[in-house]
Amino acid sequence: MRLRPFCALIVLFVVGCSPIPPVLENRLKIEGWHRLEYTPDGTRFVSLHIMNGRVSDNAGGETSLRIWDAETLMPLSQLSDSGQFHDFAISSDGSRLYLACAHAPVPASPGSAPWPGYGEVRVWNPVTYEEFPSLPFGEVPLNLALSPSGRYLAITGTASGAVLLHVWDMHGEPHRIHTVSLHKGLSPIVFLDENTLVHRDGCDVVRMDIGSGHRIVIRSCGFDHALQISLMRDPECLAIVTNEGDLRFCDRAGNPVTLSIDLPNEFIASITPSPDRKWCAVQTLTHLEMFRKCGHRWEFVTRWERINGAMTYRPHDKGFVLGEPRTIDFWSNP
Repeated sequence: MRLRPFCALIVLFVVGCSPIPPVLENRLKIEGWHRLEYTPDGTRFVSLHIMNGRVSDNAGGETSLRIWDAETLMPLSQLSDSGQFHDFAISSDGSRLYLACAHAPVPASPGSAPWPGYGEVRVWNPVTYEEFPSLPFGEVPLNLALSPSGRYLAITGTASGAVLLHVWDMHGEPHRIHTVSLHKGLSPIVFLDENTLVHRDGCDVVRMDIGSGHRIVIRSCGFDHALQISLMRDPECLAIVTNEGDLRFCDRAGNPVTLSIDLPNEFIASITPSPDRKWCAVQTLTHLEMFRKCGHRWEFVTRWERINGAMTYRPHDKGFVLGEPRTIDFWSNP
């Protein structure tokens, strides 16, 4: 029997490794695709919406960024643009929100020249709603990542047919410190620490030193194209999802790491660890499985029969949030 997406919990939720059912606390009925995140202080909830298109496209679809009161879920502000929003990142102190935006080219009309289009990262204060000068980026900025302190901002995207990685130093007057040309394909990025960035370059996973710009290929992992890179803790390792639907773990040097976790035996689309590293969500093409850290093992908690939507974790270990095309559901930990 096929279960409905929002009620397809298969019974187990873990506190101290004991089964307790979760609770659906609230639901926002909103159209569109969702990218979800809380501000670091937990007072605001941010959602990225796209209608009639996909975030991976640079054409079609109307996008907006919305800010909500995290407690009451009342709307506080909304940012719209003639361009296409692709990703956002929030600084660790909550004072800056970076929004990747691409403005599509416009063909020439009689009596006027064509408009080439351009990309930018808009910079916004999510509390005062003050906007700051944007950061230019070729044509289509796609992925953003911030260092733990918020000093360094990494951007990957496309410009004139090339795939680029930009690293900006946001301390004082923002200035770009690195530009790297990458092999074709989307490049996921994640900071291991304040001075170490990991990204994909073609079929390789590369570790970059922010200070020197020196890059080292993690060769021993032998990955196909990496679609997503996440940082796990205890033990610290990289979780890398490949274009073959495999999930592999390795340390900073690329050596394989074995985690005690029973992964689903099917195509894996993403893995999302919680900020405190107590929880882990594994998304396949047909469902999402939740795991919780119990000692040295990741214990299976629950499963959703659901399409591939966005998810994030609520602050202070209160639960998690799942985004679907028409709703955002807020679940609480028991």
